[in-house]
Amino acid sequence: MNNHPFIQSLEVSNLSLFDNLKVSFTPGINIIIGPNASGKTTILRAITYCFNSQPLHNYKFQKDTSFGIIVNEGDGSCFMAGFNGLKETNETYHGNKTVMGNRYPEPSYLPLAGEVPYNLLAIGAHRFFDYSEVKFIKKEEERSKAKQDYDTHNPEYIDKPELPSIKQWMVNRYFQIDKDWAETERKNWDSIVKNLSRLAPNENEFHLKEIGRDLEPKFELDGKICYLEELSSGFKSVLSIVFSIVQWIELVNEDEKRLITNAEGTVLIDEIDSHLHPSWQTKIMPVLKDIFPYLQFIVTTHSPLVMSTIKNDSENSIQSIVYKDGEGYRCEKIRTYGNDATSIITGTLGAKPRDNKSDDEFSLLYRLIDEDNYTEAEKKLSELKEIYGDLPELIQAESMLTLLNSEE
Repeated sequence: MNNHPFIQSLEVSNLSLFDNLKVSFTPGINIIIGPNASGKTTILRAITYCFNSQPLHNYKFQKDTSFGIIVNEGDGSCFMAGFNGLKETNETYHGNKTVMGNRYPEPSYLPLAGEVPYNLLAIGAHRFFDYSEVKFIKKEEERSKAKQDYDTHNPEYIDKPELPSIKQWMVNRYFQIDKDWAETERKNWDSIVKNLSRLAPNENEFHLKEIGRDLEPKFELDGKICYLEELSSGFKSVLSIVFSIVQWIELVNEDEKRLITNAEGTVLIDEIDSHLHPSWQTKIMPVLKDIFPYLQFIVTTHSPLVMSTIKNDSENSIQSIVYKDGEGYRCEKIRTYGNDATSIITGTLGAKPRDNKSDDEFSLLYRLIDEDNYTEAEKKLSELKEIYGDLPELIQAESMLTLLNSEE
């Protein structure tokens, strides 16, 4: 039984595509899938809106827009945060800002002022970093200021992420962990460094070699030395996720909750599969959950390989956004755990596993076999093998033709 706080549900009205939508979440991993432009990212944005204690004057809403989350505090009690609508007669309305004649909301669900007593981090789909120069140890924000900054800027991070300086965080920790006061920082650092190889694809050997006088982190990847900026887009994506989470944990928490093994809260990640090789996609969510055991993850994806790693149970869920006439958009739980990628593509996603032209060519081959036109089928098979090589479908067709010809 879960006894850690988590976002239990989100409900929105008249927001983007959604007339009315309610999404329930589990305390562990939550995967949201759906076609492009179906509203996956809108769900993440709506959650970030609920935490923002500042006027949302940079965002356009309809007059009767509302959005709210329920946070389960892990002990059976709950609280709500969000916005209850732009209605003149709304007695619970507690603030607005007028910009060029348009009214924009401030939060009106509890808490009515100040910060939401819960930690949220949003990570957008565009995860990349270039070379940056580091000038030794940089002072870090105070907890309350960092918390406010995350709550205020999380809506922006979904679309235009401002990734933390991974290099700066590494330099800070590298030169702090031997200090007596840095016990938590040392434990977090040791945990992340120990898990670096688990963050690599195909079980590659990946280690932090050193941070020298030039303040440049050097890694060893399969025996070769490389700098942080020289890593692949996939490595950068994974490291930006992990280090962003660690930095957030250390900044917004106090005492034992600053340990990554104890930290609580919710991490939103848009397009978790972005830049990731298939071998990464099959492991990213289980590894993240193992490194950060008490965090809730709400992520979007198009990847069947990510979907195949998550089962629907009391701790985890995978949901699809669907549209139904007369009902509008709804989130429905689906089962993809353990399914192969082709089954998920054709069954769950309703797509073809290959392009239309190739699919038509294979269909023609099998139609010729079904029509007992073996001569033309053999010609077609030879033609396709020249183009596609020894695909399983072609090997199967060749075996069928050999058997059928031997029976004549």
